[in-house]
Amino acid sequence: MKSPLNSLELPRRACPDEAFWLLGDYFQILVDSHASRGKYCIIRHIMARPGFSSLGDHAHPATREFVQYEHGLVGVEMCGQLLIQDAGHELAIDRGVTHRVIAALAGVSSVLHRFEPGGMDEFYRAIGRPSQRPADGFSGNGNLAQRAAVLARATEFDVLLAPTITTDPRGALRPPAPARSELTATSLDAAPFRSL
Repeated sequence: MKSPLNSLELPRRACPDEAFWLLGDYFQILVDSHASRGKYCIIRHIMARPGFSSLGDHAHPATREFVQYEHGLVGVEMCGQLLIQDAGHELAIDRGVTHRVIAALAGVSSVLHRFEPGGMDEFYRAIGRPSQRPADGFSGNGNLAQRAAVLARATEFDVLLAPTITTDPRGALRPPAPARSELTATSLDAAPFRSL
């Protein structure tokens, strides 16, 4: 199957070399908010620990998120449902909906996150640990200083964390997600990634 990135027309200021470790997962900024004039940003999220969610349950009160499954099996849990998909599917997450993204199987999995409006790229720049090597991570959940920074600064970047992130370093505990939106999955040719 053709990679979703092959169909993306990246603006001139795309940042494929800008990457960060955040709480044990690897994130690459593919399109930053500046390049889209604030309309969106696109982040690649690479995971290698089944059942683990780096941020745990969280929501974006002012940001709509689209998750495009890129490689491997990935689960998105929201509204009390777990949807596991493989490459080529897309999921829309409405503003304010509690969700978490997890690798479903052993091995490397990845998704693309498109955030509308942009701004989430600044979250990774401010809190993530810069790295150009995916191989140097996937071993821990981030150090205590990074966890403290996430807790202290998340709301600056439109990220509301569930209270369990303070007590569960594995991201495994999760409160019931509010049923505020229906779970929807669409095909690869959905508009949010086509209309770059």
